[in-house]
Amino acid sequence: MGDLINVAIMFMLLMGIGFAEAQASGLDPKFYNRSCPNVVQIVATVVNRHLKQDVTIGAPLVRLFFHDCFVEGCDASVLIVSPNKTAERDAIPNLTLSQFDLIDEIKSDLENACPGAVSCADIIALAARDAVLQSGGPTWAVELGRRDGLKSSDVDAATHLPSSRSDAQALITSFNSNRLSTRDLVTLS
Repeated sequence: MGDLINVAIMFMLLMGIGFAEAQASGLDPKFYNRSCPNVVQIVATVVNRHLKQDVTIGAPLVRLFFHDCFVEGCDASVLIVSPNKTAERDAIPNLTLSQFDLIDEIKSDLENACPGAVSCADIIALAARDAVLQSGGPTWAVELGRRDGLKSSDVDAATHLPSSRSDAQALITSFNSNRLSTRDLVTLS
């Protein structure tokens, strides 16, 4: 239960990043009401199906969302695959990320329901929220309408993501640059 609470707290902290982004760019929980009215239900259904197979997917989804948002914002650039192994997901801090298959499955289902409508960035945000919610954690409105990034760099990921070798001051500085506090740092660690 303690792990679930920590995951929920981590996600809520990440939503602080998303909230600031939403205010700056006009994101809206109702963004897909016309173009893909079942987006929330489709995402929740796939997440629920995966949770029935593996109850531990919440933390990896929150981590995937965190790693995406910490590098150039919440733009799904962590999903981009590079044939030269130079994308964000190829950076050392991201080599242990998982749940790409779940995001791919959600994207496939959404493409069948409403082609070209839903961004992968919004899918990651909804999937992470739904995994926390369906695991017994809190819920919140997810601001929608993010655009997917077209650039993904392992160098950017290595530069922006906190290193496991960083000292306390470097970690605090890194988190502060992403509008996260020292308390957020401790919670996410």
